[in-house]
Amino acid sequence: MQNVPYKHFLIISKTGHAPAHSFARKIQQWLTGHGLTSRLCAADELCLDVLRPMPDLAIVLGGDGTMLSVGRKLCGLALPLLGIKFGRVGFLTIASPEDWEEKLKSCLQGRIPLQKRLALSWSLLRQGEEVASGCAINDVVISHGALARLVCMDLTINAEAMGLLRCDGIIFASPMGSSGYTASAGGPILFSDTEAYVFTPICPFLRSVSPMVLPPSARFRVRMEKGSTEAFITVDGQEGRALLPGDLVSISAKPAALVLFGNDEVFFERLRTRGLVLERTYCKPGQLLTPPGSLPDKA
Repeated sequence: MQNVPYKHFLIISKTGHAPAHSFARKIQQWLTGHGLTSRLCAADELCLDVLRPMPDLAIVLGGDGTMLSVGRKLCGLALPLLGIKFGRVGFLTIASPEDWEEKLKSCLQGRIPLQKRLALSWSLLRQGEEVASGCAINDVVISHGALARLVCMDLTINAEAMGLLRCDGIIFASPMGSSGYTASAGGPILFSDTEAYVFTPICPFLRSVSPMVLPPSARFRVRMEKGSTEAFITVDGQEGRALLPGDLVSISAKPAALVLFGNDEVFFERLRTRGLVLERTYCKPGQLLTPPGSLPDKA
Protein backbone atom coordinates (compact mmCIF):
# COMPACT_ATOMS: atom_id res chain seq x y z
CA MET A 1 0.00 0.00 0.00
CA GLN A 2 1.57 3.22 -1.19
CA ASN A 3 1.66 6.70 0.35
CA VAL A 4 0.15 5.88 3.73
CA PRO A 5 1.45 7.67 6.85
CA TYR A 6 1.59 4.44 8.89
CA LYS A 7 4.20 1.78 8.21
CA HIS A 8 4.74 0.01 11.54
CA PHE A 9 1.85 -1.44 13.58
CA LEU A 10 1.26 -2.93 17.00
CA ILE A 11 -1.70 -5.34 17.16
CA ILE A 12 -3.03 -5.77 20.70
CA SER A 13 -5.55 -8.51 21.40
CA LYS A 14 -7.88 -9.05 24.34
CA THR A 15 -6.16 -11.04 27.10
CA GLY A 16 -7.09 -14.72 27.16
CA HIS A 17 -9.41 -14.41 24.15
CA ALA A 18 -8.50 -17.05 21.54
CA PRO A 19 -10.69 -15.64 18.70
CA ALA A 20 -9.09 -12.20 19.13
CA HIS A 21 -5.58 -13.72 19.12
CA SER A 22 -6.39 -15.67 15.95
CA PHE A 23 -7.85 -12.58 14.29
CA ALA A 24 -4.74 -10.59 15.20
CA ARG A 25 -2.64 -13.01 13.15
CA LYS A 26 -5.07 -12.59 10.24
CA ILE A 27 -4.63 -8.81 10.36
CA GLN A 28 -0.87 -9.24 10.59
CA GLN A 29 -0.89 -11.34 7.41
CA TRP A 30 -2.97 -8.66 5.67
CA LEU A 31 -0.52 -5.94 6.69
CA THR A 32 2.46 -8.02 5.57
CA GLY A 33 0.79 -8.56 2.20
CA HIS A 34 0.57 -4.78 1.80
CA GLY A 35 4.24 -4.22 2.64
CA LEU A 36 3.61 -3.06 6.22
CA THR A 37 5.30 -4.40 9.36
CA SER A 38 3.60 -5.33 12.64
CA ARG A 39 4.09 -6.92 16.05
CA LEU A 40 1.58 -8.84 18.19
CA CYS A 41 0.93 -8.75 21.93
CA ALA A 42 -1.87 -9.44 24.39
CA ALA A 43 -3.27 -6.52 26.36
CA ASP A 44 -1.73 -7.72 29.63
CA GLU A 45 1.70 -7.90 27.95
CA LEU A 46 1.69 -4.27 26.86
CA CYS A 47 4.58 -2.34 28.41
CA LEU A 48 7.29 0.13 27.42
CA ASP A 49 9.56 -2.65 26.15
CA VAL A 50 6.84 -3.80 23.73
CA LEU A 51 6.60 -0.23 22.43
CA ARG A 52 10.27 -0.11 21.41
CA PRO A 53 10.59 0.90 18.65
CA MET A 54 7.45 3.01 18.82
CA PRO A 55 4.83 1.88 16.26
CA ASP A 56 2.97 4.34 14.05
CA LEU A 57 -0.46 2.92 14.90
CA ALA A 58 -1.96 0.46 17.38
CA ILE A 59 -4.84 -1.84 16.46
CA VAL A 60 -6.78 -3.04 19.51
CA LEU A 61 -8.97 -6.15 19.34
CA GLY A 62 -11.37 -6.22 22.27
CA GLY A 63 -14.30 -4.50 23.92
CA ASP A 64 -14.37 -1.28 25.89
CA GLY A 65 -12.61 -2.93 28.83
CA THR A 66 -9.61 -3.76 26.65
CA MET A 67 -9.66 -0.29 25.09
CA LEU A 68 -9.62 1.30 28.56
CA SER A 69 -6.75 -0.80 29.88
CA VAL A 70 -4.70 -0.22 26.71
CA GLY A 71 -5.58 3.48 26.68
CA ARG A 72 -4.27 3.97 30.23
CA LYS A 73 -0.93 2.41 29.29
CA LEU A 74 -0.62 4.52 26.14
CA CYS A 75 -1.98 7.72 27.68
CA GLY A 76 0.01 10.75 26.56
CA LEU A 77 2.11 8.93 23.93
CA ALA A 78 0.18 10.35 20.92
CA LEU A 79 -0.08 6.84 19.45
CA PRO A 80 -3.28 6.51 17.34
CA LEU A 81 -5.61 3.68 18.36
CA LEU A 82 -7.97 1.78 16.08
CA GLY A 83 -10.44 -0.38 18.00
CA ILE A 84 -12.01 -3.53 16.55
CA LYS A 85 -14.88 -4.83 18.65
CA PHE A 86 -14.32 -8.20 20.32
CA GLY A 87 -16.56 -7.85 23.34
CA ARG A 88 -20.06 -7.09 24.55
CA VAL A 89 -19.72 -3.31 24.36
CA GLY A 90 -17.92 -1.34 21.67
CA PHE A 91 -18.49 2.30 22.58
CA LEU A 92 -14.80 3.09 22.02
CA THR A 93 -14.31 0.93 18.91
CA ILE A 94 -15.21 1.86 15.32
CA ALA A 95 -14.77 -1.47 13.52
CA SER A 96 -15.99 -5.05 13.82
CA PRO A 97 -14.67 -8.42 12.60
CA GLU A 98 -17.05 -8.05 9.65
CA ASP A 99 -15.89 -4.64 8.37
CA TRP A 100 -12.38 -4.34 9.77
CA GLU A 101 -10.63 -4.35 6.39
CA GLU A 102 -12.75 -1.54 5.00
CA LYS A 103 -12.34 0.54 8.18
CA LEU A 104 -8.60 -0.09 8.34
CA LYS A 105 -8.16 1.02 4.72
CA SER A 106 -10.21 4.14 5.44
CA CYS A 107 -7.97 4.97 8.42
CA LEU A 108 -4.78 4.41 6.45
CA GLN A 109 -6.03 6.60 3.61
CA GLY A 110 -7.10 9.43 5.94
CA ARG A 111 -10.86 9.04 5.33
CA ILE A 112 -11.57 8.53 9.04
CA PRO A 113 -10.27 11.44 11.15
CA LEU A 114 -8.09 11.25 14.22
CA GLN A 115 -9.54 12.67 17.42
CA LYS A 116 -7.61 13.80 20.46
CA ARG A 117 -9.39 13.15 23.72
CA LEU A 118 -8.96 14.54 27.22
CA ALA A 119 -8.20 12.03 29.98
CA LEU A 120 -7.65 12.39 33.73
CA SER A 121 -4.44 12.31 35.72
CA TRP A 122 -4.58 11.19 39.35
CA SER A 123 -2.21 10.64 42.25
CA LEU A 124 -2.48 9.39 45.82
CA LEU A 125 -0.32 10.85 48.61
CA ARG A 126 -0.07 9.11 51.97
CA GLN A 127 1.82 10.85 54.77
CA GLY A 128 3.37 13.16 52.19
CA GLU A 129 4.64 10.36 49.93
CA GLU A 130 3.15 9.48 46.54
CA VAL A 131 2.12 5.82 46.74
CA ALA A 132 0.18 5.54 43.49
CA SER A 133 -0.58 7.54 40.33
CA GLY A 134 -1.77 7.10 36.79
CA CYS A 135 -4.25 8.06 34.10
CA ALA A 136 -7.96 7.40 33.75
CA ILE A 137 -9.67 7.27 30.38
CA ASN A 138 -13.25 7.31 31.71
CA ASP A 139 -13.40 8.10 35.42
CA VAL A 140 -11.89 8.12 38.88
CA VAL A 141 -14.33 7.17 41.65
CA ILE A 142 -13.94 7.56 45.41
CA SER A 143 -16.64 5.60 47.24
CA HIS A 144 -17.48 3.75 50.42
CA GLY A 145 -16.86 0.05 50.90
CA ALA A 146 -19.20 -2.75 51.93
CA LEU A 147 -21.02 -0.73 54.60
CA ALA A 148 -23.52 1.86 53.36
CA ARG A 149 -22.10 4.68 55.46
CA LEU A 150 -21.12 8.17 54.39
CA VAL A 151 -17.59 9.13 53.37
CA CYS A 152 -16.29 12.44 54.71
CA MET A 153 -13.92 14.39 52.45
CA ASP A 154 -12.33 17.83 52.46
CA LEU A 155 -12.47 19.29 48.92
CA THR A 156 -10.19 21.88 47.34
CA ILE A 157 -10.07 23.32 43.80
CA ASN A 158 -6.94 25.23 42.77
CA ALA A 159 -6.02 25.75 46.44
CA GLU A 160 -9.46 27.27 47.14
CA ALA A 161 -11.33 25.40 49.85
CA MET A 162 -14.79 24.08 48.94
CA GLY A 163 -15.42 22.58 52.36
CA LEU A 164 -16.34 19.24 53.87
CA LEU A 165 -18.56 16.88 51.90
CA ARG A 166 -20.37 13.87 53.31
CA CYS A 167 -21.73 11.52 50.68
CA ASP A 168 -21.61 7.97 49.31
CA GLY A 169 -18.73 9.00 47.08
CA ILE A 170 -17.65 11.24 44.22
CA ILE A 171 -16.98 10.69 40.52
CA PHE A 172 -14.52 12.53 38.31
CA ALA A 173 -15.24 11.81 34.65
CA SER A 174 -13.64 12.72 31.35
CA PRO A 175 -15.89 13.70 28.43
CA MET A 176 -15.68 10.12 27.15
CA GLY A 177 -16.59 8.77 30.57
CA SER A 178 -19.40 11.25 31.19
CA SER A 179 -21.98 8.91 29.62
CA GLY A 180 -21.19 6.16 32.13
CA TYR A 181 -21.38 6.06 35.92
CA THR A 182 -21.52 9.84 36.32
CA ALA A 183 -24.58 10.07 34.03
CA SER A 184 -26.32 7.44 36.17
CA ALA A 185 -25.49 9.55 39.25
CA GLY A 186 -27.11 12.65 37.73
CA GLY A 187 -24.07 14.27 36.17
CA PRO A 188 -24.02 15.94 32.72
CA ILE A 189 -23.05 14.22 29.47
CA LEU A 190 -20.29 16.08 27.60
CA PHE A 191 -19.48 15.90 23.91
CA SER A 192 -16.40 13.75 23.41
CA ASP A 193 -14.25 16.67 22.24
CA THR A 194 -15.18 18.99 25.13
CA GLU A 195 -12.14 20.44 26.89
CA ALA A 196 -13.47 19.94 30.40
CA TYR A 197 -14.15 17.25 33.00
CA VAL A 198 -16.99 16.51 35.41
CA PHE A 199 -17.23 16.32 39.20
CA THR A 200 -20.34 14.48 40.40
CA PRO A 201 -21.17 13.73 44.06
CA ILE A 202 -22.95 10.45 44.78
CA CYS A 203 -25.95 11.01 47.07
CA PRO A 204 -24.50 14.04 48.93
CA PHE A 205 -25.87 14.57 52.44
CA LEU A 206 -28.59 17.27 52.38
CA ARG A 207 -27.79 17.79 48.67
CA SER A 208 -24.96 20.04 49.78
CA VAL A 209 -23.23 20.26 46.38
CA SER A 210 -24.30 19.85 42.77
CA PRO A 211 -22.42 18.27 39.84
CA MET A 212 -19.88 20.63 38.30
CA VAL A 213 -18.17 20.96 34.92
CA LEU A 214 -14.55 21.97 35.43
CA PRO A 215 -12.06 23.55 33.00
CA PRO A 216 -8.84 21.68 32.14
CA SER A 217 -6.88 24.08 34.34
CA ALA A 218 -8.80 23.03 37.47
CA ARG A 219 -6.84 20.88 39.91
CA PHE A 220 -9.04 19.06 42.39
CA ARG A 221 -7.81 17.73 45.72
CA VAL A 222 -9.67 15.39 48.04
CA ARG A 223 -8.48 14.74 51.59
CA MET A 224 -9.99 11.75 53.37
CA GLU A 225 -11.14 12.85 56.80
CA LYS A 226 -11.21 10.90 60.06
CA GLY A 227 -14.50 9.31 60.96
CA SER A 228 -15.18 8.16 57.41
CA THR A 229 -16.23 4.62 56.67
CA GLU A 230 -13.95 2.32 54.67
CA ALA A 231 -13.29 3.98 51.30
CA PHE A 232 -11.71 3.06 47.98
CA ILE A 233 -10.42 4.76 44.84
CA THR A 234 -11.33 3.02 41.57
CA VAL A 235 -9.94 3.90 38.13
CA ASP A 236 -12.03 3.12 35.03
CA GLY A 237 -13.80 0.43 37.05
CA GLN A 238 -10.70 -1.76 36.62
CA GLU A 239 -8.06 -0.70 39.14
CA GLY A 240 -8.60 0.09 42.79
CA ARG A 241 -7.06 0.42 46.22
CA ALA A 242 -8.16 1.19 49.75
CA LEU A 243 -7.94 4.73 51.13
CA LEU A 244 -6.97 5.74 54.66
CA PRO A 245 -7.84 8.82 56.74
CA GLY A 246 -5.42 11.61 55.82
CA ASP A 247 -4.86 10.33 52.27
CA LEU A 248 -4.76 13.08 49.64
CA VAL A 249 -6.08 12.33 46.14
CA SER A 250 -5.26 14.82 43.36
CA ILE A 251 -7.21 14.94 40.10
CA SER A 252 -6.42 17.03 37.03
CA ALA A 253 -7.11 17.04 33.32
CA LYS A 254 -4.70 15.60 30.77
CA PRO A 255 -5.65 17.23 27.45
CA ALA A 256 -5.07 15.39 24.15
CA ALA A 257 -3.97 12.35 26.13
CA LEU A 258 -5.63 9.77 23.88
CA VAL A 259 -5.69 9.67 20.08
CA LEU A 260 -8.50 7.65 18.50
CA PHE A 261 -9.92 7.10 15.07
CA GLY A 262 -13.56 8.10 15.04
CA ASN A 263 -16.35 10.25 13.74
CA ASP A 264 -18.38 12.65 15.89
CA GLU A 265 -21.32 12.31 13.51
CA VAL A 266 -22.24 9.06 15.29
CA PHE A 267 -22.11 10.58 18.80
CA PHE A 268 -25.87 10.55 19.38
CA GLU A 269 -26.23 7.19 17.69
CA ARG A 270 -23.78 5.75 20.19
CA LEU A 271 -25.69 7.34 23.05
CA ARG A 272 -28.89 5.77 21.71
CA THR A 273 -27.35 2.32 22.01
CA ARG A 274 -27.07 3.00 25.76
CA GLY A 275 -30.57 4.47 26.04
CA LEU A 276 -29.16 7.87 27.00
CA VAL A 277 -30.94 9.98 24.38
CA LEU A 278 -34.32 9.92 22.68
CA GLU A 279 -35.11 7.47 19.93
CA ARG A 280 -35.45 8.91 16.47
CA THR A 281 -39.00 9.89 15.51
CA TYR A 282 -39.91 10.51 11.90
CA CYS A 283 -42.93 12.39 10.56
CA LYS A 284 -44.16 13.78 7.28
CA PRO A 285 -43.70 17.50 6.55
CA GLY A 286 -46.33 19.47 8.46
CA GLN A 287 -47.34 16.51 10.63
CA LEU A 288 -47.52 17.17 14.38
CA LEU A 289 -46.01 14.66 16.78
CA THR A 290 -48.11 13.46 19.71
CA PRO A 291 -46.01 13.04 22.86
CA PRO A 292 -45.94 9.42 24.11
CA GLY A 293 -48.81 8.73 26.51
CA SER A 294 -50.82 11.82 25.62
CA LEU A 295 -54.40 11.63 24.41
CA PRO A 296 -55.88 13.42 21.38
CA ASP A 297 -58.22 16.33 22.07
CA LYS A 298 -61.90 15.43 22.26
CA ALA A 299 -64.13 16.75 19.48
